[in-house]
Amino acid sequence: MKWESLLHELFEGLIKINTTNPKGNEKAAALYLKNVFDQYGIPCRVQEISEDRANFLAEFDTGKPGKTLMFNGHLDVVPAVGEWSVSPFSVTEKDGRLYGRGSCDMKGAIAAFCTAVISLIEEGKLTRGKVQILCVADEECDNLGTRYYFEQVSAEQKPDYAIIGEPTELLLAVAHRGVSRDYIRIRGNAGHAAIRPTERTAIELAAEAIRGLTHLNSEMLNREHEILPPPSIAITRLSAYEKDNVIPGEVEILTDFRILPDMEHEHVVDLLTEVMRRENISNYELKKHFYLPGGQLDPRDELAELMLPIIAEVTGKADGPQAFGAFCEQCFFLNHGIRAVICGPGSLKEAHTVDEFVEKDQLFKAVEIYRKVSETICGEQEGKDE
Repeated sequence: MKWESLLHELFEGLIKINTTNPKGNEKAAALYLKNVFDQYGIPCRVQEISEDRANFLAEFDTGKPGKTLMFNGHLDVVPAVGEWSVSPFSVTEKDGRLYGRGSCDMKGAIAAFCTAVISLIEEGKLTRGKVQILCVADEECDNLGTRYYFEQVSAEQKPDYAIIGEPTELLLAVAHRGVSRDYIRIRGNAGHAAIRPTERTAIELAAEAIRGLTHLNSEMLNREHEILPPPSIAITRLSAYEKDNVIPGEVEILTDFRILPDMEHEHVVDLLTEVMRRENISNYELKKHFYLPGGQLDPRDELAELMLPIIAEVTGKADGPQAFGAFCEQCFFLNHGIRAVICGPGSLKEAHTVDEFVEKDQLFKAVEIYRKVSETICGEQEGKDE
């Protein structure tokens, strides 16, 4: 494979740059990619957002009419906490696996699609339309990079298609659930712990609210979707304390509600409000902490139908369109009229874990898939002319 050394160089170079978020430091990774693309004479730039935070953008324009295909990934990684058996910010190869923070989520995919695009340009195989690369900051926290990109980009610069390299084990994912995180602040009478309360305390009310949320979670199992699992709600934080001998006057619950693409935040508020009504809790406050909608591309969309046989050819797996198991930024692209799918090397089960790794074979196959898709959309493929 002519591009094997380039893939190794990009993968190792990206893993070595600590882009832990917070605080990010994605600018260092963006500058690294710019240096590589500059060496090949491919137009690119670093889109600065703030100090040490930036996106990387590259575009190869063939000068001939055609579609625009974008590859997208995020430069930030989660903290490398826990007892690692290898150095998280260097590449360790063992038993066909490549270890390092971001190897799976998702610097492996970035190295793969950058390798695919550079190699195709070098071989002269991109002959129509445009191929773009967008590597963003802050996907793991507040989606700062993607929001900034869409604030700055013109309608003419937007791609027709986007492939997001989140880890799917190279299966094609066309949908993901959204997320709504909301605080429920429940108030009651504070008092001395030695005096028996005459009314339900905030702690007791919170326990009843949790029971109601558990019941709501069970009810959500009845919500069916063509691809995605049902909505689900989890409690990720519970806090209430004033002093050892004080019954606290307030309890705060943080909910994490995984929602279907048709569920707006107002719908979430209605469901949480109904829980509180059923549990006869009136002295409370709901406050939005974070919300992003789900996303779904029709599994019969032209991009999905184009990619499925290519994936089957490379991987030997003929699986149909899948659901992506976590939240991702597909919704941003879909909301801007861009056909977007999710396909990348690595398993979501390895993302955010100690000793994160990607299978070396999957990394190589990702390059093959990205090359074939790029050639089909932006190359001389019989019967594919505009």
